[in-house]
Amino acid sequence: MILGIPYHAALAYRPEHPWAVTAGNGGLVLDIFAETIHTFRMPAFFIVAGYFAAMLLRRRSVSDWFRGRIIRLGIPLIASAILIVPAMNAITVAVGGIKSTVFLDLLDLYSYPSTVWIRHLWFLWVLIVFCAITALLCKLSYTVRIGVVSTKHQGAIIKRLSIFFLLAAVGIGLYEAVAVGVIYNNIANSSILIGLFRFREIIAEAPFFIAGYALNRAGMVRDALLVSRPSIAAFGLIGLVIAVIAAHDDNYMLSRMAAPAATLAIVQFGMWAAHGFVDPKNSTVRWLVDASFVIYIFHLPIVIVTAFLFSHLNWNGAVEVTVISFITFAMSALCASIVRKSSALNFLFNGIPKRHRCAPLSPVHL
Repeated sequence: MILGIPYHAALAYRPEHPWAVTAGNGGLVLDIFAETIHTFRMPAFFIVAGYFAAMLLRRRSVSDWFRGRIIRLGIPLIASAILIVPAMNAITVAVGGIKSTVFLDLLDLYSYPSTVWIRHLWFLWVLIVFCAITALLCKLSYTVRIGVVSTKHQGAIIKRLSIFFLLAAVGIGLYEAVAVGVIYNNIANSSILIGLFRFREIIAEAPFFIAGYALNRAGMVRDALLVSRPSIAAFGLIGLVIAVIAAHDDNYMLSRMAAPAATLAIVQFGMWAAHGFVDPKNSTVRWLVDASFVIYIFHLPIVIVTAFLFSHLNWNGAVEVTVISFITFAMSALCASIVRKSSALNFLFNGIPKRHRCAPLSPVHL
């Protein structure tokens, strides 16, 4: 989630792709940088979310789990949509419009359902939808809730892990190209479905959530992914290069076809790196995991304001993005520290009731 900071900072330096604010022209380097992060960032998040959803469902009843998800995800979404997003939209209108019409322009943003109503927090709504569907399926099928992939099938997958990885990446890629491209462009052309309810993202991120869920139920495969896999890394690198080049050339269908290989490879690399080099008991690691969710909620308005201020400078675009990212992280981290010290704020922006202040972390915070 922290990668959202440099990603959104870089978006301010891509004038050919209008964003909330334009601070300059970062050229090809920042264009590639932004597309690289965009290729895998949110799909990887939903793989992690699916994994921990499966893990928690084996420990709790379906009702308790879903009730907890509604609180952990829904409360921060509603609070941020009411308290943070309107202020961010006002800032966006102010820095990009005419001062005398700022209020009218802001009212116009809310005159019809669109993505600006929830901005960067769309993933919370999508995750709520996935949790609702998962809870329903678990109610209907005991196997979905606690079932595991058979040892025989896991063994077959491990023996041909690279081939299975390639087939999975190609399969998801074809789904992405067809489902997102055809359905989004020809069926779901609605501002409510696409803008407010993020139908495209629900369609696009579903296979990654499912992949994470399935990985949790395939312990042998998961363990096999905890070691270095050069072939998977090679497939992922090829997919990343193709996806980034295709996106740069506005060939979004090819980009979506190639991106899953990069996502799956980066998740595997992250599993290997975390298993071998990250100490989960380290205080810095625990703080970063715990604070990342609140940091993400608050970072975007800070990026917008900071990028606007930097638009008056003539520094190198890459340098400005780096400085903006560090400033944003520091200020967002300060916001996270303030939120954690207040029970009310911790409930509103972290979804943690007072009695659960020291409860284990939710998957959404990872």
